[in-house]
Amino acid sequence: MSPNAFAPIYRLAGLSALCAQLLLLAACYQQGAQGTTINTSTQLQGISVVGEGRLTLVPDVAAVTRGVEVTASGVDRAYQDSSRAMEALMAALKGAGVADKDIKATQYSLTPLRRVNAGEEVITGYRVNNQVSAKIRPVAQTGATLSKVVAAAGNATNVQSIQFTIDDPAKQQSQLRDLAMADARARAEQLASLGKLKLGPPTLIQEGGGIPSPRSLELAASPLASGGAVADAPINPGELELRLSLHVTYAANP
Repeated sequence: MSPNAFAPIYRLAGLSALCAQLLLLAACYQQGAQGTTINTSTQLQGISVVGEGRLTLVPDVAAVTRGVEVTASGVDRAYQDSSRAMEALMAALKGAGVADKDIKATQYSLTPLRRVNAGEEVITGYRVNNQVSAKIRPVAQTGATLSKVVAAAGNATNVQSIQFTIDDPAKQQSQLRDLAMADARARAEQLASLGKLKLGPPTLIQEGGGIPSPRSLELAASPLASGGAVADAPINPGELELRLSLHVTYAANP
């Protein structure tokens, strides 16, 4: 049989395949034109708000970072002078009522002092820096305590910083939660009223932070008296604000 005899059959098969493709494209176009349907019946319904509780308190702890800095021509002399000054500083802190548990070392360094002479670097001396952090209670005693330390350690002493904070902020957590929950309820009730909804019970509660940031007072080197007692430094601790947030979702119905 001649190959040309199969030509009509091939043309018919190709035409059938083309028609099938066109029908498939038409069906896809019709489905796309109708749009995608999303079932929202399973989505959670409710009102989510953030309530905040705030308390303003007077700090009850002053965390003071202070120490001694001594410069001498020899390393032994610098070490000995700084040790004597630090011993006097520690004795003054303890004499002012600061407990051992409230004193900790924060920095100690021994640094050679250099200069260039005739193109060469030479060591001219040594500097010792020894710093401690002390918690002073009550805050009202901060000025008197610093004055005693300055008088005891002399010109070697310095004050790096003072931070005022709350010793145990966890004691206020319960009151902050009450305030935050009341604030969240008030916000949700307003939104429910605006949306013509009936507010139900909370279905989700998540707690945020509630630890206050210390208020810092940065100081330059303390003015020192040349012998004799040093007048109490006037220091005002100010106030700290404690905050706690609650993320609350309430059920809501039309």
